[in-house]
Amino acid sequence: AMMADETAPADGAASGADGGPSSAPGPSVVVDPQPGIGTATPAVGFRGAPPGRDTLRRQSGTANDGVDEDNGAGCDGGRGRAVSGALEGLAAKSADLTSDDAETTEGEKLRSDTDDVLDDRANGDDRSDHQGQGEPGTQLVADAALNLDGEAGTADPAQQKAVNLTADDEEEDLPPLLASKPLDAVPEANVVDAQSPPGALESGLARIESGARIDEDRELNEQGWLERRKNLMVFSRAGKPIYSSNIDELQLSSVFGLLQAMLAKTDDRLRVIRAGADFVVVFAVRGPLLLAVSCRTHEPVGYLQLQLEFVYAQILFHFTLSALDDTFRRKPGYDLRGLLGGARTELEGVAELAAESPSIVLQAVPMLYLASDVRSAATAVLATARQSNLLYAILLAGSRLVTHISPKRYPLKAVDLLLLTNFVNKAKQLRTQETWTPLCLPGFNSTGFLHAYAAYIADEVCLLLLSSGESLDQFHYCSEVKTSIACQLQEGGTTSAIQTAAASPLPAPASCEAASSIHLVYRSLKADQYFETAVATHAPLHQGPHARARLLERYFNLSERLHSYRRTIRLVSPLPGADKTEETFGYNGNVEHSEIWDVRESEAVLAIVNPGHYEIYASFHIYTSAAQAMACATRFAAWARAARNDILLTKAPVW
Repeated sequence: AMMADETAPADGAASGADGGPSSAPGPSVVVDPQPGIGTATPAVGFRGAPPGRDTLRRQSGTANDGVDEDNGAGCDGGRGRAVSGALEGLAAKSADLTSDDAETTEGEKLRSDTDDVLDDRANGDDRSDHQGQGEPGTQLVADAALNLDGEAGTADPAQQKAVNLTADDEEEDLPPLLASKPLDAVPEANVVDAQSPPGALESGLARIESGARIDEDRELNEQGWLERRKNLMVFSRAGKPIYSSNIDELQLSSVFGLLQAMLAKTDDRLRVIRAGADFVVVFAVRGPLLLAVSCRTHEPVGYLQLQLEFVYAQILFHFTLSALDDTFRRKPGYDLRGLLGGARTELEGVAELAAESPSIVLQAVPMLYLASDVRSAATAVLATARQSNLLYAILLAGSRLVTHISPKRYPLKAVDLLLLTNFVNKAKQLRTQETWTPLCLPGFNSTGFLHAYAAYIADEVCLLLLSSGESLDQFHYCSEVKTSIACQLQEGGTTSAIQTAAASPLPAPASCEAASSIHLVYRSLKADQYFETAVATHAPLHQGPHARARLLERYFNLSERLHSYRRTIRLVSPLPGADKTEETFGYNGNVEHSEIWDVRESEAVLAIVNPGHYEIYASFHIYTSAAQAMACATRFAAWARAARNDILLTKAPVW
């Protein structure tokens, strides 16, 4: 007989100061033999039916209680007599039946009840009390031929039938429960553990297998973390998991602890770990939070650091910096996962945005390609919502910006617009109802909240009103303003024009004076906005999400090279014989006019930066020459300047 015990979570697993869930769930299982019992116990040889509860009682007695109350004899010497006496009493009861019919009926009933109980026992459905508590119901009496003392014995055939006893009339005929009798007083061939419920061994083995599966799953997830293309991670200085983009953070608790220890060992100076040719881990320390991203996508280190900045900004979007600092100062081991709530979907949106859009690498907002007169009309309608407590009014079409109005002293930053766009796209409840939500705009003020009113005024057209007031009256005012704006836009035909533009495909490169190119991106450095074309139809190999991901990765690397400067840093713990310095690249926004022409096996990419004006990223077929590519990019830049009012919000309106 074996006992399986579940132990507490593994050592070193930090728990929240408020008693939250542990960071290392799942029990580890320890299996120990019960003292005095061998791990391999011989089976008891039964004749006919298995033993009932009363038989198990006799086999589990103790020396102190080993006296039969009726016979006055020790249990070792009187067990056979106790069973024989009980069967004789039952035989006398059966002899009292006065007619053959009655005797037949009673015998059939006894046999039927006994067979039913035996069937239940055989199927593992033992409902008897194995702790020795008497209870009403049927009890099985063992075969009278069973020799409890290990000696050979026989019994009358009439007494070998299993009969039913009730606890009321026959309990006193049986010896009392004898608990934990020394096992050496019971013959080894008849050892039965009466205090282990049926299936205890199977249950213990099942728990062992379950614990083994938990440990195996954790090991697989830890190995999978190394094999995944990218995984964004957030944790506290206490090593407490907060967020993981692709794997459950609780399954990576040991990984988080390792990363936290590495940062603590280097006094938070560790920034990059490279392993092999295609694996890199990038770190960022922001306030009370530690952030890391593991990557196999060949994305540059600078771009990975930008992604961590946006993840941190997305967390501040719901908590504010002052609230985070105060919380972790009072409770360093606080479990922030329970407060993330809907922020999890928005953090996932940041990961999607980084992989599917150039918004983060450009740090710019995507603009809707819209006729300038329609955009001007929408801006004029938003201006009617002016109020002392109203700071920002924003009109979005899907994930692209239509127009916005902001205070003259506090222009709306690109990072805040991207966070608001991500919030609108991930909050499904906005499709059917109005919301009034406190939000923090890190670019405006990272220590305080603004209250955002958000509602859709038409399909794919969302209105955002950000106010410094938080009262219910302010919400009602914003609701009335939304109704007024929706009516004005609808009456002037502006809403339908915006919906048409949002549903239309992006313009082809040929319509932008760049027919020889495959794809182009134009970024305005003054407005922090960008516009991109569709993929040309003459490049079928560049259609689809995988081709776009490869193309964006090329843009990411060229942007890193275009805005980088060389810097020499000291290695924290160089290997023996290794150089103690290393050259790295950092982001530099102030660069001279430059171009990069990069040709690979799939396409050729041109990157141009004109300081203070624009950046252009363009892709071409590999047989295109550098001179042809430069001429095409020059024509595209001239077209963009001419159509700047249609592709950009050149002069941001102010209150």
